[in-house]
Amino acid sequence: MLKIDKEIKIKIQKYISFKEDATLALNINNIYNLENLDKHINLFINFGKINNIIRINKFHEKVNSKLKNNDFYVICSETLEERRKRVWLKAPFGFKNIFRIVDFIFKRVIPKLPLLKKIYFAVTGGNNRVMSKAEILGRLISCGFEVKEYFEYKNLFYVISKKIKEPDFNLFPSYSPIFKMSRIGYNGKFIGVYKLRTMYPY
Repeated sequence: MLKIDKEIKIKIQKYISFKEDATLALNINNIYNLENLDKHINLFINFGKINNIIRINKFHEKVNSKLKNNDFYVICSETLEERRKRVWLKAPFGFKNIFRIVDFIFKRVIPKLPLLKKIYFAVTGGNNRVMSKAEILGRLISCGFEVKEYFEYKNLFYVISKKIKEPDFNLFPSYSPIFKMSRIGYNGKFIGVYKLRTMYPY
């Protein structure tokens, strides 16, 4: 088990006490690392950034299946805002805005486009994706977790959540700029409506 910084431990202890035999703290980004977890844990902390997980919802769903209701799940990630700062600092002088635009298009827009995302994942392995706070929190909620608290620590975004139900298993989440929503139409019939995205996914 990984060492947990005192500041993070204090935040978590507001909701659940640490028991060595029921707490698991790892740094993983692969769903297969959870397959052999057979003992019951009531607190799972993943220090691996979820930006580096290829199928984030499937990972959250697997964690959900390993926990019981009212058990806790803590994640960390890099938000869109923190990434902007990091890219700005590392970009050469005079090219900072160009670097930010290219980085945003490559890491944020292309992974959401149906025709290009397969190529993107083949090239990058899904590592280092750009995610907003809304998407990070929304994915957890859709996978059966209730967000108890979130905070920033050492340029990373941490979320403390509690399992409250089984995942929704949304097989058709919408990410692309134009997406389809189900709405009630004439005579109560369900119809599909295409919309231009104005908000973050989730």
